[in-house]
Amino acid sequence: MEANKETMRLMKELEDILNKGSIPEFIITGCVTKGLVGRDGKFSFRVFPNDHNPVHFHVDSKDGLIKAKYSVYPFGCISGGNPRLDKFVSSWFCQEDNRDVVEKEWKRYHAND
Repeated sequence: MEANKETMRLMKELEDILNKGSIPEFIITGCVTKGLVGRDGKFSFRVFPNDHNPVHFHVDSKDGLIKAKYSVYPFGCISGGNPRLDKFVSSWFCQEDNRDVVEKEWKRYHAND
């Protein structure tokens, strides 16, 4: 039980470091950042290995209340969105670097598709 407590403490510490932006997220791997392609405020953006087509990414809120999926080609909500979230995610995704990272990670994870 003590090991789980320490693991949770370390995961929280890592999350805090990532939220401050002091370490590039793509350098860190593991359960906290698996598939992580970006963060903005309370949202995490992820691409998962072994995921299904169409090309898409996941958006989750820190509190776990929001879990949505967005397609890349064409951009749009697949599930879990709402007008306000869709506008926010669209703005995040349309920033060139974010679009590039999502596409690059999808290709890396799905090279043999």
